Amino acid sequence: MDQNWNIRRAAPEDAEGMAQCLDAAYAHYTETLDDLPNMSEGCVEEIEQKQVWLAFYDNGIVGVLVLDPKETFMQLVNVAVHPDLKGRGLGKALISFAETRAEVQHLSQMRLSTHASMLNNIHLYQHLGWRQTRSHGTVISMEKLLSP
Repeated sequence: MDQNWNIRRAAPEDAEGMAQCLDAAYAHYTETLDDLPNMSEGCVEEIEQKQVWLAFYDNGIVGVLVLDPKETFMQLVNVAVHPDLKGRGLGKALISFAETRAEVQHLSQMRLSTHASMLNNIHLYQHLGWRQTRSHGTVISMEKLLSP
């Protein structure tokens, strides 16, 4: 497993690189899923309004993590890995990082929503202890309870 990346909080000047990473990460889905929103739209606003973390490898953005803390839980808004680093453990590392951020903020539950056709992602979440809580159309809602 390659772990030569580093993770840091996003700054507004990272928005363009963040958008490029998101476009690359979701490219294979946007070709087949016509109900998928534009994942790279509004990066500046996300950086300003949410907790956005970026993974860097060889000075390029290769991972995106967007968190939105709520009163009683942490919403995992987006986790994306550039296809060049797919299969190297970065997605798992970003999710683990998200769980740590939730615990640091005294939140013992995480939630996310994903597309029902993103089966690899759903299986990864389940493997990491997430459980499905709801299914509505193409939206799958999942949650994970963290250690108190």
